[in-house]
Amino acid sequence: MQCVPSGTQKPLHESNSTGLNRERKTFPRIGAFYSRGGQTLTQSADNIPGKRPADDSPALETLTPEQLCGRDESALVSCPWGSGLIHRDLYHPLMRLAEAAEGAGFTLKLASGYRGFDRQCAIWNAKAGGARPVLDEQGAPLDTAALDELALVHAILRWSALPGSSRHHWGTDIDVYDAGGLAEGETVQLTRRESEPGGPFEAFHDWLDGYLTGPDNPGFYRPYDRDRGGVSPEPWHLSYAPLANRYARAMTPEVLANYLQTESFALKETVMAHLPELFQRYVTVPPGPEPSL
Repeated sequence: MQCVPSGTQKPLHESNSTGLNRERKTFPRIGAFYSRGGQTLTQSADNIPGKRPADDSPALETLTPEQLCGRDESALVSCPWGSGLIHRDLYHPLMRLAEAAEGAGFTLKLASGYRGFDRQCAIWNAKAGGARPVLDEQGAPLDTAALDELALVHAILRWSALPGSSRHHWGTDIDVYDAGGLAEGETVQLTRRESEPGGPFEAFHDWLDGYLTGPDNPGFYRPYDRDRGGVSPEPWHLSYAPLANRYARAMTPEVLANYLQTESFALKETVMAHLPELFQRYVTVPPGPEPSL
């Protein structure tokens, strides 16, 4: 099979959404969580799109290579905090996160949720072919003509996932920002500068730091919280551990290698020759802490 570029899509960083201005919007209250006497409660959410009975939960299913590698959207639902899709079991936890952010004065939006194999392949091919810049450690464009194929693979993987290996394929991971932090006409770029002191999302990420370590967090964490020698740190990238940990356990070098054998993408021969080491460095991350029941 061959990946198909997505034509007119113009992602932010690796997303498929557009930036928002400073206008704040209220969040949907379908199945809204609220607090009474210190206890978290929820209204009926039977009408949430994609909601299924507990005995039909994907947690009880065997994950397929198509689900792991971004070619199965059966577990996804529309996301009211962005224009994309998310895993159906992420809906309620994300609602809690969005409402907590709203209570703290922020407008949480998703720059990216689910991203399919073909979209990731288009990003990869564009960077490998020079149609999109490949960045160095400081975020400046590299002269890719001076790199051999393996060095180019490593340079791309520093910022962009190999098709089939992206955590965004699962619908469990999201790129978030505060829409209220953007000036008129400004769009989110998903760069570390935006979250650092003086950046438009500094206050939002300061709040998020506390929320992720607090008792109200339903299970979100930053898989790329620091530089481990693989993917560059991404403070905006959140993963819902109760779901993502299970997908990560099922995703192995063998699963990825078998899936990629029938796919066409740039630099494939070099990637396949070094896949075990690339997987260990750029795909494997520590599992996130799961909240106690």
